[in-house]
Amino acid sequence: MPKRLELLRQLVPNARLVGFLVNPNNSNTGDQVRLAQSAARTMDLELLVLSATTASEIDTAFASLMQRNVDGLVMGADPVFQVQQDQVIALAARHRLPTIYEWSEFVRAGGLASYSADRVEMFRQMGVYVSRMLNVPNQPSFQ
Repeated sequence: MPKRLELLRQLVPNARLVGFLVNPNNSNTGDQVRLAQSAARTMDLELLVLSATTASEIDTAFASLMQRNVDGLVMGADPVFQVQQDQVIALAARHRLPTIYEWSEFVRAGGLASYSADRVEMFRQMGVYVSRMLNVPNQPSFQ
């Protein structure tokens, strides 16, 4: 999260108010918000945390972001937003809102930027470690 906020700050150097859209039902949201708030304070940014779990709540959140004149948006890491990827990207584009996403799939679908681990490589490594733990002989190549 701090790196995504830092990337947004590089893209919008004069940003003062940044939105952070999260799913309140995700067990990691509290940690994400605390990390984001800490990073925002370090960068002298005000962070506006908004919650959404459905398509209509995402629409409402974007309306609030526009009403508050945020300078950019960081998306929380949550599968809800991946399911609503097209809607989120379209709203960010329609409102000309610089948005940083967790996953590169958002960028391939037209989003501005993302910052995260390479999930394909992460899953490949997971397979390697599982096979080691299970002592599987002749480990297959996951390349």
